[in-house]
Amino acid sequence: MTRGKLIVEGKTKRIYEMGDPDLAILEFIRPTSGLQISAKLFQVLESKGVGTHFEKVLSQTELLVRRLTMLPFTVTIRN
Repeated sequence: MTRGKLIVEGKTKRIYEMGDPDLAILEFIRPTSGLQISAKLFQVLESKGVGTHFEKVLSQTELLVRRLTMLPFTVTIRN
């Protein structure tokens, strides 16, 4: 899948357009376990009937996601 124009960039992720106007590529800037944890969490939520933007894992740093309207807040979880 081909990345298009950069839509937005945050501290840990970038979101890119792609050919389909309903989909986007979410790139984790630094390869970490965050992508695998996020993908698993989205799969669990979907299996329980909670909708998410997740479609599939594309690579070690990229997820295919549905385009949505972003809510302007951040959640930080620490041990």
